[in-house]
Amino acid sequence: MHPELIYLGPGATTAYIINNGRLHSEQLISGAKKFSDAFAGKYSLAPYVITGLRQDVFFDKQNHRFGRVPTYGTSIEDFPVKSMEDAFDLNNIPGELLTIQSTTNDQYIALFKTSADDSTAIYTLEPDQNIVAADFKKAAPETGLNKAGSFACSPILPQLYYSNGNSIYLYDIAANKARELYSFPDSEKLEIFKMNGNDGLVAATYDGSHSTVYLFNLASTGNIEGGAPTKTFTGFDHIIDISYKNK
Repeated sequence: MHPELIYLGPGATTAYIINNGRLHSEQLISGAKKFSDAFAGKYSLAPYVITGLRQDVFFDKQNHRFGRVPTYGTSIEDFPVKSMEDAFDLNNIPGELLTIQSTTNDQYIALFKTSADDSTAIYTLEPDQNIVAADFKKAAPETGLNKAGSFACSPILPQLYYSNGNSIYLYDIAANKARELYSFPDSEKLEIFKMNGNDGLVAATYDGSHSTVYLFNLASTGNIEGGAPTKTFTGFDHIIDISYKNK
């Protein structure tokens, strides 16, 4: 076993495991006690689930396409051929997947690195709408999105936070623009950051000996309040992942 993702869906009715790119499901509402065999087909899934009320969507790395599993489904189905209403072709997604993030209004964004011009392709999906392929745009190479290390989407604003080098940036999805928010000391390496609730960020750095945890509050504009952390915690061993819970 090599599970890349263990996922429990909303309402705790369906659970998924993606193991070595293969999809397994468990229908908890039926009282199932174990996960299914791997879904049939030639595919290799990325470790993300785009969750909808009537279907869940997955990205197939092997065939560079999105596929759908209807509620309580037992197979990965193709999307219909691209229509004039679709912003992009769900069955033909070039490039290297960087991340998939949930954002506002039940939307998801999928970022792909394109080798042709070093830009980042940004696909917006709405799994509960008749038109799932909702929007497509390209972010310019100067945003640094194609070289980002960590990603985190705001759940209340159409904004994406990402790290590039030792700095945290904010990408405004609607405006298609990015700006630097905070740069960590040169003596520390930014390892990871995540959203902390709806209006905060938590980050961990490493200086070669110890890690430091930073907490940031976010303003209504998405910027870091005061341009600086509100709290720091020092003296940790090397942190490579983080989950922070407020008291």
